[in-house]
Amino acid sequence: MHLGIAFPVAKRMVEALREKVGSKKIEWAGSLRRMKEDIGDIDILAAGRDTEKIVHAFTHLPEVKETLASG
Repeated sequence: MHLGIAFPVAKRMVEALREKVGSKKIEWAGSLRRMKEDIGDIDILAAGRDTEKIVHAFTHLPEVKETLASG
């Protein structure tokens, strides 16, 4: 997808995760972080003490349609 579509989606997801998890250690990564024109996928890095809470919050965001694996 084009950067103009991917960036707002990633921004919403990161902000929602920060709010739900209460951590500032959540950022987008990969081609989105490098601001490439075309984005194959949205990579998000998150760190925190309660990894299960982070994974649960991410997999239950409205933007997430299917979870193939988590961890």
